[in-house]
Amino acid sequence: MPNADYELYTAILLGELGKARELLADGANPNYIHPDGANWPLLQIGIWTGMEAVDLLLEHGADPMLTNQFGERAFQAALYDQKSSAIADRLREFEPLASHDEAENIKLAQRFGTPASLIKRLCGDDLSIGQKADDGTTLIHLLPMSDIYVFRFLEKDYLVLSCTVLEQVFTQFYFSGPIVWCRDERKVCGTDIEHSTTCIVSEWDRFVSDTYATVCEADYSEEYWDGA
Repeated sequence: MPNADYELYTAILLGELGKARELLADGANPNYIHPDGANWPLLQIGIWTGMEAVDLLLEHGADPMLTNQFGERAFQAALYDQKSSAIADRLREFEPLASHDEAENIKLAQRFGTPASLIKRLCGDDLSIGQKADDGTTLIHLLPMSDIYVFRFLEKDYLVLSCTVLEQVFTQFYFSGPIVWCRDERKVCGTDIEHSTTCIVSEWDRFVSDTYATVCEADYSEEYWDGA
């Protein structure tokens, strides 16, 4: 028989919030982490169910500072889907102010060797770059400087610049993870969580001036194509 914590995980995952409420009242752990590969805390599972699930878990003591295997908190996990922006705003309310300190994040960006023009852009109000070729809508939404964070992937640390997920059929790009700054290459890179690889996109100045072209020309490794 599954234990109460696993039953709570299943209830949250399936949106059975009445059952989840009963399990929490009976002492089920709101911080349960199911070993499903990504090791996501239950609060991060709740994001995909909706605001009511997130509020229920927070009400019963879920810790918003717990991280998944990539070092992402629930707030950061909510940034991947624009439809979850209200949830991200709610989760931000439960985080310490220090976790969104712009001055400290500028220092973080400098430690990653980011160019001054990138730092200036993230500190400003214009955070949309590039246009989709088919309809002209914004291609990428950059994070404000207060929200950038370190992403641990394939045993390396990257600096997340955007949580925009790029998945295009019949083109040269497929990013199923965040768009990041690579300290070793001093370039913007794409991450593909599904295939466990990264690809070099370009230097920052070219990336921001000709976003669509640089993304389409991204230099995928041979391992990506072998696994695709």
